Order: sequence, then structure tokens, then C-alpha cells
Amino acid sequence: MREDQVPEEHRSSTVLRRLPWKSPDGKPCFLSTADNTSVLSRLADNVEMAYMRIGAYLLPGAKEVLNDKHADCSQLRYSLAQVVASLEEVLWVAEVRGERLPTPEDHDPDDAEACKCNPATDRGGDCR
Repeated sequence: MREDQVPEEHRSSTVLRRLPWKSPDGKPCFLSTADNTSVLSRLADNVEMAYMRIGAYLLPGAKEVLNDKHADCSQLRYSLAQVVASLEEVLWVAEVRGERLPTPEDHDPDDAEACKCNPATDRGGDCR
């Protein structure tokens, strides 16, 4: 039976959320819940925030090493390895958060409050 054939009262309002970690065998992990305040949802939020904080922490040090004309090859390699690992985590966070964004078909085109931004022209401005 297709989703549109299931009576409304029996449809699930839960959505699968991809978590910001993988299983021991490298497969994605998912959470099925409609409660964004559940313990596991909050843990996932905290892990995502930690990944972003680590990236923010590493960036100034990496810039410092990059700007140091006397930095040797091992210092540059170490700094680059740390930044690459952090970038992978931050990109993972962006990807899993992007999956939770509403899709265009989820929005009412007549909604006056809908965002009318053009990402190509509206850089960093208020999106209203």
C-alpha cells in the first residue's frame, strides 16, 4: 500500500534523521522520532555542535601555521591533517542538517512569510 493510500490517522509523522556518526562498519545511522527533544536527538545536536566548535578552534591555529614563513613541513602537515579531519566532520554536519530542511514542495507558494532570497545575489543579508 502506498503512503497516499494509508488513512490519515494511521500515517506516521516521524521522519528519519541521519545521525552525525556512522555504525562500526561505516554505515549511516538513523533516528526515527517526531520528538526533536529526545535524548538521542539532543545527543546528535551536541555532537554536531562539537564538530563545528572543533573546526572553529582549529582554524586560527591553522592560519597561524600557514602564515609562519618558518613553519617546517611536519608542522604544515600536522595542521593540514587536523583541518582536513575537521572539515570532513563539518561537511557531514552540513549534509545531515541539509537533509532536515524543508523541501520547496513543503512550502505554500502563497505564504507571504516565505523566504524570497536569491543565494546568488543575497550574501549575508537579511532574508525577508
